[in-house]
Amino acid sequence: MKRRFFLIATGTIGALSGCSGNPSSNGTASETSTNSESESETAEPAVFSVSNLSFSESPVPAGDAVTVTVTVENTGEESGSKTLVLRVDQESVAEESVELSGGESTTVEFVFETTRPKNYTVSVSNLEKTIDATATEVGGVIDSETTWTVDDDPYQVVETVQVDSGTTLTIEPGVTVWAADDLRGEPLFILHGEIVASGSSSEMITFDAGKSSATFFDAENSSPEAFLEAEHCVIRNGGPFWMRGYGGFNLRQSELRNVDASYIWYPYQTAYDGYDIQQSEINIEHNTFIDSGGFSIGHDDRNLDGKVTVNIRHNVFSGFIPATYGGLINNWASYGSSETVIEYNSFLEMTDEVVLKLPEGYDDAAMTVSNNYWGVTDEETIEKMVFDSNDNIQSAGEIDYGPVLDAPHPDTPNIDE
Repeated sequence: MKRRFFLIATGTIGALSGCSGNPSSNGTASETSTNSESESETAEPAVFSVSNLSFSESPVPAGDAVTVTVTVENTGEESGSKTLVLRVDQESVAEESVELSGGESTTVEFVFETTRPKNYTVSVSNLEKTIDATATEVGGVIDSETTWTVDDDPYQVVETVQVDSGTTLTIEPGVTVWAADDLRGEPLFILHGEIVASGSSSEMITFDAGKSSATFFDAENSSPEAFLEAEHCVIRNGGPFWMRGYGGFNLRQSELRNVDASYIWYPYQTAYDGYDIQQSEINIEHNTFIDSGGFSIGHDDRNLDGKVTVNIRHNVFSGFIPATYGGLINNWASYGSSETVIEYNSFLEMTDEVVLKLPEGYDDAAMTVSNNYWGVTDEETIEKMVFDSNDNIQSAGEIDYGPVLDAPHPDTPNIDE
């Protein structure tokens, strides 16, 4: 993941150019800079010392900005200039020049933003210090009502968080949840109970799997009462958003970036075993998918009183990661009256990809598709973006994708340039 850094530099005097040197034995970096104008025969040339490398806060909550300050002094008699470079983990991220008369000193200030929980090495000139970006470490079984608050933000999952059945984990707006790098392919959450992650447009909840490639929410072996309510969330840099299980979820008004395709595996299938199920739908609505996968879906409501529906509406997809059986969105099982509904979505720059698919070898599968924007209106091109029995006779049937929109639906998000 690319690091983002921001610079604020202040000094008593502006600057032009710089030079480098070695620190003195007392921890102060000193260099000689010669004035470009004619020098006095008796005046000593400019000699710069850099000292007092310090942080505004240490340690700092991961994701927060850190102010770095140093003192710069010209101990010579002539005026001169020097350029200072801020390096973080050996990477040059900002620079600032100062010009000082003989005997003058000033303070130079940089600001950089930490990107995740870790130890950062910060250097200016030949001075170097480390700063720890920290987070509240979480992991293991949650078996009582629990809230993750902004007061303890951010959080780092160092071991898979397991939400037990009958238990609710609530995550407050504005909270950031990181995956530890060594979580690797393990999920951030195993969900048998309920997770409520309802942010707001101004205080999004962020889930970042970082370098771990972790699945975000895994409902394997759950009862149908397992449920995730995710709204106004940023979900990025990981494996599938959702994986397996009999539970369900709502995903609304969120951004998924660099996330693998999800696997929706028979939601609510075992509800006839005596579970009191309040939900019978999965709703994926008003989301932005950037360089992310779609969904592989199977459902069955033959033993239920109600109807199981997976609704994929008003989403924009840009970038492509294929689902389990190929295509951005595929439906491999639709038993009974269960249904996958795909409408009012925008599929951008995918004319060379299979967007909707009924995989071959599955006899009972279907989609209800209408009023989507495909990036083109040419029927021949859209046909190539759909895989059904017209492409392989072992596919369960045809996908009727009409009518098509000639522009994105006004209630579907736009991708900011």
